Amino acid sequence: MKLHNFGWLNKIRNRQQYMRLEFPYVYGISLGEWQCNRVCRMCPMFNAPPKVERYISDAVFNEACRIVGERRISLEISAYGETFQHPKADEYLFVARKLCPNAVIVVATNGSLLGRERCEKIVDSGIDHLQFSLDAGSAESYQWLTRAKNYDEVCRNLETLVEIRNKRNAKHLLITTHIIGIKELQHEFDPFVKRWSAVVDYATVRKYGNWAGLVDDNEVSPAEGQEVPQERYPCAWLVYATKIEPNGDVSKCFVHVTGDDNPLGNIMEQNFESIWKGGRMKKLREMHCNNQYGEIEFCGNCMIWSLFPNFWNRKKWGIFPSKTWG
Repeated sequence: MKLHNFGWLNKIRNRQQYMRLEFPYVYGISLGEWQCNRVCRMCPMFNAPPKVERYISDAVFNEACRIVGERRISLEISAYGETFQHPKADEYLFVARKLCPNAVIVVATNGSLLGRERCEKIVDSGIDHLQFSLDAGSAESYQWLTRAKNYDEVCRNLETLVEIRNKRNAKHLLITTHIIGIKELQHEFDPFVKRWSAVVDYATVRKYGNWAGLVDDNEVSPAEGQEVPQERYPCAWLVYATKIEPNGDVSKCFVHVTGDDNPLGNIMEQNFESIWKGGRMKKLREMHCNNQYGEIEFCGNCMIWSLFPNFWNRKKWGIFPSKTWG
């Protein structure tokens, strides 16, 4: 089924899933921005490494978690760079679990720094989901994709994490991995899924989208069968997800992890919900519904919108009145 050809019932269901105007369902915390230990062709890091390193502080991380509180949302911890390059990443997993007892805590990592001791900490921390970005299906393609030569070692890290989780009967922890869904790796899709489905809880081909147009299309291209709708529609992220930057800034979009020169506000200075439901955010949503993508930083050339279903009903929702946005 094509993403842009949903029937009315599926539109309603998807609208209910993604339209989160009171509080975002996916609430991300970025631990920082630094030169990653991988330089992946499908990531903005390949062409746009951070100009300045930033690391989240205890005060900002604690406040970001405090905002979540008792809410049952998806709390995603990552970084623009490998997550566990932050010197306090291990500790922050325990902090997040304590301060956000009902959240589904998801941690993204490329797995390169997951030695046995760290794997034990991940299991013991109580997080719910470890997303292991293996991304490729062979040592050769891994080196081509990431410029790293230790594919076999990284695979062993993933196997070690699963081994420790299973030995401790830590059923709370979901472990998943994926290969990135680009045409250049298409020959490895089936072997990858077959191999890792026998090891982790879920192995899949992850759809590729050009983040904010920052990836060179000459480097990678979407796999065959991943169609981009001819007619653009509003992006779900503006009503579904956000990210707290290392200094406390609120980014308008979960995937624009390179930093926003015009943040919506800062959680150390303002109430988060007033930012999420505030006038600037309403305006951005209305601009999307009016096809004004090119007037918004990062949005004009971004392809992430196409990875989500078109649940919009322009006749009813075309220009959202203020009361609709809370």
